[in-house]
Amino acid sequence: MTFVPALVGLGAPHWKDRARAALTGLSLAPSAAINIPTASTGLNPVVTEPMLGILSASNGLVYFFDAESLVFLDADPATATVVDDATGNPVLSYTLPDGGLPSIIVGTGPVPATIKVADGAANNQTITITYQGVLPGLSGLPPGSGAAPFVKPAGTAWAEAETGDFIELASSNPACTGAAAELSVLSVGPNDLTANATVPAECEPLTSFSIRAGGVQPFMVLGTLDGYMGRVAPGSPSATCSNLKSDPPGDPSAGCFQFTGTYYAHPPSTTIGQPVPLQYALAFQMGALDLSMARDGAYSFSVLSHFSPLYLSVDATRFGTGYQLPGPSAFDYNLQRAYVSFPGANAIMEIALDQLAPNQANYLNLQPYR
Repeated sequence: MTFVPALVGLGAPHWKDRARAALTGLSLAPSAAINIPTASTGLNPVVTEPMLGILSASNGLVYFFDAESLVFLDADPATATVVDDATGNPVLSYTLPDGGLPSIIVGTGPVPATIKVADGAANNQTITITYQGVLPGLSGLPPGSGAAPFVKPAGTAWAEAETGDFIELASSNPACTGAAAELSVLSVGPNDLTANATVPAECEPLTSFSIRAGGVQPFMVLGTLDGYMGRVAPGSPSATCSNLKSDPPGDPSAGCFQFTGTYYAHPPSTTIGQPVPLQYALAFQMGALDLSMARDGAYSFSVLSHFSPLYLSVDATRFGTGYQLPGPSAFDYNLQRAYVSFPGANAIMEIALDQLAPNQANYLNLQPYR
């Protein structure tokens, strides 16, 4: 979609002196028959959209969306899920602190049966749950001076530090190793941390410090796309965890993890005009802690959003490079044909939407006019 400013009016095809701008590349197609891969359509995936939106994008694709509910049509009929094995159980991995893989998974980690993801909110990413890992943004922090060495640098995620966390000390002194190089957090203030002891002589001069997760919630949760998602404690058999934001949240200190996230698409179950179901983007319950688990050991699993906005692209190898950037579009209701301009080719492409090949380069059922 292109925004064309026009401070003194628009002159084509007819002069409009009061116009101040125009939006191009976006059109509406009432009662349009379009090929949409869905689980319900089976072998005949042509459905009629009451109001189809057609959007030309600068990445060379033409997207289609439901203009009534304002949501992209989804070319993937499946719902968000966790990658599972042949038996349908989520695949859970455990990585050793050195990055190696053990012969067996240490402890129980997140209980596979409790892992839930929300359609339209879960992202394609790997979730990593690290034991006593260094908290993001709290690594290699410069120390303060005098009696307050653990001060908050500007822009750090100080709120993620908790009582019982570990303060890892770094010094140019070679004696600063082992137990001498670590303190624990007694309290977290708005601008500094209080440690359980002063910096030992072995770690003077102190060059930097880092904060590791400890205390009640020694696990930190990271997503390859969402980044830092929060902290969680080992599980408690008596804990009850919720997967719905409308229910009372579970107790994080009892192993309940719930990440709100944001919706990027309305789930198929959404009723137009009604609120989106209030689900957590990711929720699970941790199992009991295995005391043999090593610091920086990590559990991981992968999430699939199964959301793929429906689009069409023109096969430039068949039609030429001028068809790589679509422009304004239109729709003929009687012929049930979409027309997309390609300025680089000085052409208009006629598209049979009911015969398009979703989410791939098309060359059949297209007719260029130059």
